[in-house]
Amino acid sequence: MNKNLYSHLKKYHHKVYPMHMPGHKGGRYRFIEDAYTIDVTEVPGTDHLYQASGILKESMDHIAKMYGTKKSIFLVNGSTMGIISVIGGIHEAEDTVLVARNCHQSVYHGITLFKLKPLYIYPEVTQFGLVGGIDPRKVEEALIANPKILSFIMTSPTYEGFISDVETIAKICHRYNVMLIVDEAHGAHLPFSKSLPDSAVNLGADIVIHSMHKTLPTFTQSALLHLNLEKETERKVLKMLQMLQTSSPSYVMMAQMDMCIRQLMHQEKLWTSHSKNLEKVNNSLIKMKSIRSLSQYRNIGEGIVAKDPYKHVLLFEKSNITGHDFNQILRKDYNIQLELSSKIHALGFFSIADRKSDLISYARAIKAIDKKLKPLIKPLKVAHCFDKNEKVLEPYEAFSQKSERIPISQGLDRIAAGMITPYPPGIPMVVPGEKITKGLIQQIHKWEEEGLEILGYEENKVDVIL
Repeated sequence: MNKNLYSHLKKYHHKVYPMHMPGHKGGRYRFIEDAYTIDVTEVPGTDHLYQASGILKESMDHIAKMYGTKKSIFLVNGSTMGIISVIGGIHEAEDTVLVARNCHQSVYHGITLFKLKPLYIYPEVTQFGLVGGIDPRKVEEALIANPKILSFIMTSPTYEGFISDVETIAKICHRYNVMLIVDEAHGAHLPFSKSLPDSAVNLGADIVIHSMHKTLPTFTQSALLHLNLEKETERKVLKMLQMLQTSSPSYVMMAQMDMCIRQLMHQEKLWTSHSKNLEKVNNSLIKMKSIRSLSQYRNIGEGIVAKDPYKHVLLFEKSNITGHDFNQILRKDYNIQLELSSKIHALGFFSIADRKSDLISYARAIKAIDKKLKPLIKPLKVAHCFDKNEKVLEPYEAFSQKSERIPISQGLDRIAAGMITPYPPGIPMVVPGEKITKGLIQQIHKWEEEGLEILGYEENKVDVIL
């Protein structure tokens, strides 16, 4: 007899400790004991999200005050819905938009849906072979060369927690009357404590999207949209949100987000205590022989001004195993599951839900694995595959073309009809309208060997334009 989904998922957290999202870590930190009692609909006394005048308005006004923004609104279909609504709300068809090429796939969905013309800025690449930050100088160069740009969309922090110089980038954007949109999905916790790096909401961004469930104890898909716009543009964004987001928003999610902010934001004593626990973990991992633990990092040359301490990066260039191997050992022998692994690194997510004892167990497991490894005499050279693909068609033009599905081996120099995206983290290596390169084909085969899930690549085939 097949197991039902509920029983299958419930057993997971009894067996495995999650060093991954969502930030409630299987309910280890919770605000609501019985969600059924607050799962209601729009009736007298519960207000209406898209025309709030009662309790929801009071809640969102309070959130905006806590974050220091003109307007904050609940998102119950995840950050994705906020990103797409923003793109559609502030742009018209054929607008040119500046985009950091390491943005989440939802950005490209919005660009395609609303028929925009993207101009890309590629992120810097770190010495570890991971995606770094955005160089502000490249932003200014692009804005000078393309005066028709209306907005710049970027991601900070990155999946690994690398933070760009948002403050400088915001000043540059405003100098050229360009709106700055920051996908801060992985930094929703940053405004909660002064001990953490600054959030984009405090650094001059016009629009910030927070995915609360990634690093805070709220349910998956709970997110916030923060707007610092003039009223007419704000109205357009909110109108677009109402068109795209569900007409039955979850009161359970909204109540949970409200409680999270009320109970955890600006609770410096709590966050300081937790930060000390993280610091102890990091200090205990400094002297490993084969695995390198990256807790703090700053490199202006790589566009990085700070690193989020709640993203734990482990590097394996000096080890005889890969990040994938490590992740499997951690799961099999220690019942700990990480957020992501690759050939060169592994990534764990911390959250306020992690207790001191859990963090100690995590650190002990890493050290125990490291003791059994043999360090490489000559460290591996690492390189991140982030080809600057040739754009032949705009994404919306490619989307409307007839396509066919062919073996990837026959795809060289063909024009992609769909995104090809390793997941996680969901950053497309190819966007519709771009040429498929030899380097990409080789990288796909490497990902396949490593067992990585690749969206847009199925049964060794990809979609290309006829």
